Amino acid sequence: MAPSVSAEQGPTAVGTAYDQSLVWELYRMAIEASEKLGVDADLRTVWQDKQSQLNPILIGQQGQVKEWYEETTLGKAQAGSLPEESIWNFGAGGSANQGSVHRHTSQLVGLFPGTLISKDTPEWMDAAKGYDVLLASPRNRALEARLLRPHQLVVDLARVNLRI
Repeated sequence: MAPSVSAEQGPTAVGTAYDQSLVWELYRMAIEASEKLGVDADLRTVWQDKQSQLNPILIGQQGQVKEWYEETTLGKAQAGSLPEESIWNFGAGGSANQGSVHRHTSQLVGLFPGTLISKDTPEWMDAAKGYDVLLASPRNRALEARLLRPHQLVVDLARVNLRI
């Protein structure tokens, strides 16, 4: 899917995990609904074919879930056969972040709220676990719960829903 939008790198990128994951999830939901309702069998075949062409989760050279296809290592990218380059604004966000490993979590949408990254995809789960430092911020508590404490998340949800 191109062009895509990279939350970290600006207006366009060639394929981002965020866009690919969301489209994959939409196809999954449409396929499941079609099967359960017993409708649109012909469209379901098209959706399954298109979904199979997506590559939503890619693992980088450092074992990270890549935010976009050209990412090689943190702070570096390479497009096709061109030389690897430093990402011009990597670590942006003020003097506190200059040169730091400043990362967004948009590439983890397949973990939460999506279903791509799970115990059933251990390679992807291991790559997502590399972001545990980022998950410590309050805005990422749901990701932290899904990634690092799935059992506790289920227990907490049951307590809330069952009022126990």
